[in-house]
Amino acid sequence: MVFRVPPVRRARGSGRSCDGPDPPRPLPDADADGDGLISLEEAAPYYGPIDVSLTTTGDTSPASGLALERFPVADANGVIDYHRTVTVPKDVSKRLGELHLVLHGADVDGDGTSQTTLMEAVLPVACGEIDRAQGGGHRH
Repeated sequence: MVFRVPPVRRARGSGRSCDGPDPPRPLPDADADGDGLISLEEAAPYYGPIDVSLTTTGDTSPASGLALERFPVADANGVIDYHRTVTVPKDVSKRLGELHLVLHGADVDGDGTSQTTLMEAVLPVACGEIDRAQGGGHRH
């Protein structure tokens, strides 16, 4: 996977589909506290729980969703080039075509990192679909 994002650490996980009558994209009115940001807590009802944590090493279960030190970091051009073979639970594998990726992490205060506060580190910033590849494999 190659993502073009600002040069900050990105937590990624999978949840439900971006298509259909109930897509996982929060609308502006999801900003319940009116701070101009849609926080993790405000967005979670739209995209659901973590199924897989796309870390660079170690555990990939939902329990690693906040293992920020093990998520990829974008380069100076904002590119993340992520390559890793991950075994996912069978129930998740069967639903891959119905799920999506959510990227987290934003440099809200302009200090060049998304690690200043936990809110910056987990702020949802992008959502992308997972397409089922020909031949039974999956491409992301």
